[in-house]
Amino acid sequence: MITGCVAEPRGGDGCVAVFAATARSLPGFKLLERRTVTVIHMASADLSGNAAIAEPTADPRVAMLASLTREGKIVAAFASAHASFHRHHEAALHVASSAISDPRALEQLREILDEYVKLFHEHHDAEEVYLFPALRRVDPMLDPAVDRLRDQHEGLTEQINSVARGIDQMNEANAESGMPALVRDLMSMHALVVEHLRFEEAITVPVISTWTAWPF
Repeated sequence: MITGCVAEPRGGDGCVAVFAATARSLPGFKLLERRTVTVIHMASADLSGNAAIAEPTADPRVAMLASLTREGKIVAAFASAHASFHRHHEAALHVASSAISDPRALEQLREILDEYVKLFHEHHDAEEVYLFPALRRVDPMLDPAVDRLRDQHEGLTEQINSVARGIDQMNEANAESGMPALVRDLMSMHALVVEHLRFEEAITVPVISTWTAWPF
């Protein structure tokens, strides 16, 4: 879940799309969106995940994270994204058996996995650009854990790319022969996702749940 917006950020609005639904559900968000014009320091990150303080910039995505943190909703925002991984996995497996012989089900599976891949990259890009540098700034003792999370991201990226290639190459003619391998890749990926989320939540939740302001 690594490729995309690192440092500038290059990923655009998609980088924190996983937080948007939670943020917009907060009371008064529209008013906050209209009034949030404060210039703030954004922490950028290089490929090692190390923080670097950029020039002040009006970044609505950082303002969103700051709002979620002030309101005590930041943990819920991450949890919501993590739950989405499980939902997409379950939905894909549910459709996969029918997709062998049903073109409509195959197209539905393709749409589910396309959404899964997009969420996968957006969420991990957001962590690379915002969360990991914030953790390093708050407590340098977390550096080894953050390094391990980054390593897990790399492994997960390889796995999600394998799944993406599998569904891209699948069609009505080869679905019956190709589906078992795709399902195996999905199962392997989800096992890695579960392991990663368990470690990530054990490391990050005790820290970010104490924040009353986003650490710039």
